Amino acid sequence: MPSVEVFYMSKNKIVSKEDKKDLFWYDDKKHKMHIFSASRLDLEYKYDEELKEYRMFPKPISEPIRKKVSSIDKTSVDSWFEAYSNYNDIEATETSRDENSVVFSVDEDELEDFAYSLERSGFGFSIRD
Repeated sequence: MPSVEVFYMSKNKIVSKEDKKDLFWYDDKKHKMHIFSASRLDLEYKYDEELKEYRMFPKPISEPIRKKVSSIDKTSVDSWFEAYSNYNDIEATETSRDENSVVFSVDEDELEDFAYSLERSGFGFSIRD
């Protein structure tokens, strides 16, 4: 009986994460350093009560960063095999499992249909005798 190793599918997820860093702004009129925790600083024009004049002040802005993160979907092979075995009369059985793949023992007569179904579902696999 040949063995078919089916590799888990990887899924890409988009994750939002706040991008905060320490930003320094030196107030040259008051001779003071200000530290903000934000993504960036915008400047806004407003009235300074202490100096009694209009001037530019920093405005901290926090913006999220979107990242694409790849993760392994370990349930994809199980759900595929359950659906495949419900619609087909098969003798295939799971023989082993590790963190990257699942190995099935498949009868020679149903190997072609098994491999075709894996291809159609987008799984990577290898056949060993």
